[in-house]
Amino acid sequence: MYRIWFGAIWSDARRDIPAIFILPVELHISVFELVIDEENTAYVGFTPTFTIRRLMHVCRLWRSIATSTAVFWRYIDTTQPTPWVSLCLARSRACLLDVYVAFFPRQPAVGVDLVRPHARRIRSLASRIPSGCDGQGQYWKRLCPLFEAGMPQLQRLELLPLYTDSVFPRHQHAMVADYALSNTSLPRLRWLTTGMVVLPAPKDFWRSLRGLTLHDYLGPDANPRGFDELVDILAQNPALEELHVRCFGERRFTTATSAHQQASASPLGPGMARLPCLRRLSLYSHNDIVDFVPTLRSCLEVPRDVSTE
Repeated sequence: MYRIWFGAIWSDARRDIPAIFILPVELHISVFELVIDEENTAYVGFTPTFTIRRLMHVCRLWRSIATSTAVFWRYIDTTQPTPWVSLCLARSRACLLDVYVAFFPRQPAVGVDLVRPHARRIRSLASRIPSGCDGQGQYWKRLCPLFEAGMPQLQRLELLPLYTDSVFPRHQHAMVADYALSNTSLPRLRWLTTGMVVLPAPKDFWRSLRGLTLHDYLGPDANPRGFDELVDILAQNPALEELHVRCFGERRFTTATSAHQQASASPLGPGMARLPCLRRLSLYSHNDIVDFVPTLRSCLEVPRDVSTE
């Protein structure tokens, strides 16, 4: 009798509780993930940690779930205040990290120093560095300790200048950054986006990339590498699913040479690359380099249904 009476009271009490609050924790987490994805898609500038901050203010239960789920804190925005960066690093625990770094004039950007001890946990790194000579010389070296510490889990890397209205990509006022990138130091890299960064020679380039975006292709002396070397890179990455190449004025790729064509490792013969997995293709050159896009396109064998931009 007692059990029946108590069960009836508990059943009545549960009817007064909104259904979402009696869901299992796993379903709460799934709902939170859907909300985070929706807001990040709908609003420019939203980040996972920004959204989870809003959710955790709803009630104590949601706050408890949010603060105890490490994946909600894996996004580290180093432009945020230092206490917030430290909090995200602590709550993410052993979770792999997605790190965003941007340097602005007269901004200390100490968040990068906080991330350094966690370099081996970084899954993706996106950086925006001032493009002026003074700013570049001061700021791009702040990223060097991350590469020196090693990022064996890194899968996605974006290293791009932070252009201003007075510095357009084709105006070469920026210094070139050299992070000694290699497939040995970044064995898991799958998605690469670079601009004004020294890249390895084709024979040392990654052979497991899924996405590649190049704003230029610079050698150790900061001069453009050859057009044929660019084709060699593509020939050695047949698993590419996305390819975006941007060619701006003075940093254009140098012209092809017959000697290099004869030494090409492409199975299609000199100066050709087969990309059977490619789903998206985007090629761009400035107006004064009219032959770059058609020449590169003629060197690529891609699926007929590839999406072009």
